[in-house]
Parts: sequence; C-alpha cells; structure tokens
Amino acid sequence: MFCVAIYGGYFGAAAGVVLLAVLLVSTVEPLARATALRNLLLGSANAVAAVLVHRLGPVRWSAAVPSVPGSWPGAARPDRRTHVPQHRYRVLIACAGLGLAVHLGSTPYR
Repeated sequence: MFCVAIYGGYFGAAAGVVLLAVLLVSTVEPLARATALRNLLLGSANAVAAVLVHRLGPVRWSAAVPSVPGSWPGAARPDRRTHVPQHRYRVLIACAGLGLAVHLGSTPYR
C-alpha cells in the first residue's frame, strides 16, 4: 500500500487500478467499498504530494489548476450500474493491476 501511495502521489497514472487490485486481493470488502476506500486513499496521497510539491519547489498553477476537474470523473462507480458478478470484476481488476505493474516494472526509464 505504501509503495502504491508513493507512486500515486508522484506520478498517479493507473495508481487507482493498482491500488484497487491490492485492496481486492488483501481484503474481503465488496467492490463498491474497495472503490470508495481507493478514492479516499489516493485522494490523501495526492493531497500530501501536492503539499510537498508546493513546499519544495515552484508550481506552475496555470497548468496544475485545470487538471483538478479532470481527476473527478475517476470517482464514478460503474460497478453499481451493471449486473456482472462481483467475482468477475475482482478477477479483471486484479489481472489488470498485475499486468500494469509488470509492464511498468519492465519498461526502462527514459
């Protein structure tokens, strides 16, 4: 969880998928509760990262502020609107998170 929070605060791309996969594998919470917990944890990680970035260096607010509303659609909950069994969602999310972690871990840094 700590590593996902650091990654999410620093970079953020697909941290929600990875964190949701970790939550679904490590807890017995239903998908809707795991999604809510993911949103809370990533929101906290991003808030801490924003404070650190603001304190440690200059921020281009003209680029940062417009990106905030773009993160809000990620809080949508498609899991409540469909009738797919929760187990299938768990497997799909876990596989996507694992695949993403392998891809990001094997991609050289440029």
